[in-house]
Amino acid sequence: MTAGGVRRRLCWAIPLATVAGVMTFPSSASAHAGQTDPVASSYRATITAMAPGVTAKVVDGDQRLWMSADPRLTVIVVGRFGEPYLRFSGAGVDENLRAPTTYLNRATPVIVPSGAKPQLPPDWEHLTDSHSYVWHEDRLHVLAGRSSAPGDVGPWVVPLTVNGRREVIRGQLWRAADPSLLWFWPPVVILAGVAALLRVRDQRITRALGRVLALASVLAVVVARIGVETYGHPAVSTWQRIDLALTGLLALLVTVLLLRPRGTGFVAFVAGAAGVYQGIVLLPTLTEGYVLAAVPATIERAAGAAAIACGIGAMLSFVFADGGAARSPATVDVRLGVVAGDQPTPARGETLGIR
Repeated sequence: MTAGGVRRRLCWAIPLATVAGVMTFPSSASAHAGQTDPVASSYRATITAMAPGVTAKVVDGDQRLWMSADPRLTVIVVGRFGEPYLRFSGAGVDENLRAPTTYLNRATPVIVPSGAKPQLPPDWEHLTDSHSYVWHEDRLHVLAGRSSAPGDVGPWVVPLTVNGRREVIRGQLWRAADPSLLWFWPPVVILAGVAALLRVRDQRITRALGRVLALASVLAVVVARIGVETYGHPAVSTWQRIDLALTGLLALLVTVLLLRPRGTGFVAFVAGAAGVYQGIVLLPTLTEGYVLAAVPATIERAAGAAAIACGIGAMLSFVFADGGAARSPATVDVRLGVVAGDQPTPARGETLGIR
């Protein structure tokens, strides 16, 4: 394909890549500052002790704490300055607007209002009628910056009062070793092979290569989304199940279209773009020690690496494919040994004489 043809394809291929990326945007969104749930972390907080009548889980490695309390009890989560922060009771969960922890204990902290002081009486705002709640909890990872060595970083404590009795949720913070840099080699090898095949400039090979890479990209996206969407925060939500079902249906449709004998270039490009986006989302799994997915870390990392490598390869195959361009009027007619575009069109009933 000529340089002009490549530029023309890129002009409308880039917007298509954006659309395909939106189709694979992570559905699980955090309630704090509009952030999406992390897919990996260097730190993991574990719980070693809980108060009677209280159940707790750490969510997203070391970021959030989920807690459920017996509705017959009144459980107060004590803030960072000893003030009442959250209240669990038979009516649900409330948050103290006069607690400085309410504003500091967020994924993106905000300036504490002048009226929020730990010594003031609580001003409770009702959050939910449910008897469980999940919130960003800085005390889980307050020790994270103190050690870069893998292993036990240290203990953490979230104090409570249960019907006026002092209790705690206690745990440990752990740091994982960074994953091997060898995880970046498979994408490099795949892309090097794609570049070599594209240099052959055989359109049949280019189109077949694009189809195979697109199918591999679709498979990688499905495996990656299974791992992400079936990971609880702390439980698997209904929307996560719906999103996973839609992902499966779209993957099936794209696979059927890719298996058609003709007209698969556009579909291969869209599948490749979706793979690239999913691979970018999963890049932290290649750099962080703990993978936050329901499937084994090795599988999730492999899916992310394959998605981005095969996706880029499928997109390049589409951009550099000939796509059945029309022949030039000056195409040489080998059978006649002359330039077909230079000969007059014979009149009806006449034949073109050759001496």
